[in-house]
Amino acid sequence: MDDTKAKYYAVRDEKASLILDNWGDAVNHGFIQKQGHGNAVKFNTKKEAEKWVKHKAFPMTASSAVKSYIQKQHFLVRLAVFSLLATMSLSSGFYMLVKLENYLNCRNDVIIGSSSVCVSLRKVSITISGEFNKLIDIILYEVIGVVLIFSSWVVGLL
Repeated sequence: MDDTKAKYYAVRDEKASLILDNWGDAVNHGFIQKQGHGNAVKFNTKKEAEKWVKHKAFPMTASSAVKSYIQKQHFLVRLAVFSLLATMSLSSGFYMLVKLENYLNCRNDVIIGSSSVCVSLRKVSITISGEFNKLIDIILYEVIGVVLIFSSWVVGLL
């Protein structure tokens, strides 16, 4: 194999460093994930790669470690996490709406009809309250689905 035409993939982390001459092996050892953090580089010569792997690997930050972990998970697990976060965001939004209504003392203003902001807040609150039973049902179904997905994932069905 001619050293000038060969490609060497150097991959490093806190535990070990590798020099690979096969793209498939490099991918299996996390080349793509580590490349974004400066811990995987392609070289034309093995000598360059050997020099590079002698240096200590860059540490992964907490956010990049979480991102890397999430990217490895099954699609349904990511979907379940997203739906739970969306539901929690909507619930906290409704909670903030009620808090804002109380802060502005809108209960008295709606009766008097003096504040258009309070009237609008009250309309939104009444609309959401009217559909509250449906929202509870959706949340219940979502929780059941998430539990099924996570349990399937834990036992290895996904």
